Amino acid sequence: MLNQSDFFVGTAIEMFAEFGVDAGYLVPTKTGLEKGILDAHQQLHSFFLENALHDYSTQEQGQSGKRKINVHLLSADGSDTREMSLYRPDTKKGDPRFWISRLGKYANAGNLLAFIVDGRGEVFVVNCSKIELMASRHEVGSPLHRLLTVQQQRSSASELLEMLKGISRKGFVDSMRSGDTGVGFTLESLLGIAANSSRSPDYKGIEIKASGAKRSGRSATKQTLFSQVPDWKLSSCSSGAEILREFGYPDVETGRTQLYTTVSSSPNPSGLFLEADEDADLVESLAQRETHLPIKVVQWTLESLKAALAAKHNETFWVSAKKRIGESGVEQFHFVKVRHTRAPLVNNFSALINSGVITMDFTLSTRPTGSTRDHGYLFRIDRRNHHLMFPNPIEYDLTAS
Repeated sequence: MLNQSDFFVGTAIEMFAEFGVDAGYLVPTKTGLEKGILDAHQQLHSFFLENALHDYSTQEQGQSGKRKINVHLLSADGSDTREMSLYRPDTKKGDPRFWISRLGKYANAGNLLAFIVDGRGEVFVVNCSKIELMASRHEVGSPLHRLLTVQQQRSSASELLEMLKGISRKGFVDSMRSGDTGVGFTLESLLGIAANSSRSPDYKGIEIKASGAKRSGRSATKQTLFSQVPDWKLSSCSSGAEILREFGYPDVETGRTQLYTTVSSSPNPSGLFLEADEDADLVESLAQRETHLPIKVVQWTLESLKAALAAKHNETFWVSAKKRIGESGVEQFHFVKVRHTRAPLVNNFSALINSGVITMDFTLSTRPTGSTRDHGYLFRIDRRNHHLMFPNPIEYDLTAS
């Protein structure tokens, strides 16, 4: 019956494949809609079974074996929850049947209906013949976009987890870059992710953050959430070079001027501290100078920082590695654990700044040419306080068989 649809099923498959989502399909007939009886053909039967929704082969015939579940009929701007009955009649061989209450108000004969089951076992019905509904798949916040995006993330997370398990099975691997960034660069290289300065998540919508335990066995405590350049139009200092001239100090080994310092809610040795003002929609780095009022150094809008956090960490894999020095003297990593988080509590951001939980690092220095090297303005959190920003994490042991 799919070839009698008024919307080509191949097109629907392509549209959902953009998000890595598959579906079960049905084309209701005029007779079926009038009688309130739809045949669950083999493709749909198999789809229900594969998604652990329903198994017709073990269902008793007749009214006593009927099963009822809720389904959600999507529109471009909402959804309507209806009851779906799954049953096998007493007559004939008890061919699989089902019906959705008031389906005739949602679909016409010949429409192409797609069934999608989410990770919680909830069933969604999408009328692919409704042009406005299918077009909404690219509209952020629409019911269809939310459904497909969640499904895509679920699929991508499983895929990424399997890739990480494969890397973990290699045991200790040589670092592909010296220094603190070696652990992240090595992991991304093994995953086939090219190094870049993009602010977008690393792998199909998933951000990857790697950290290595110190050779003493203790894990690094601070983890970078994101980097955000100040709003120079709002700030007293108009560039990193000006900040460096005002607050930098000489490096004892190279003699270069640098400013590598953590700024929190309390003044650091340089007098720098961080403050969030919800009413003004600002986060400010200020400097305390003796008895004078604090000097404003740089500012960000609170809204922009919340947006950066939400975009960067909608879904994140926090990967932990063991460290050691190999026989050749090269640092090595064994990737052993993953903490999987979703949807940060962005409204906690300002309170966590003012309580000193979230900090910001300046990473500025002068080049031999005299120009300024700027490695970013890093907003960071202690891993022990993760739960204040990322609730209900899922832990994976990559070494488990």
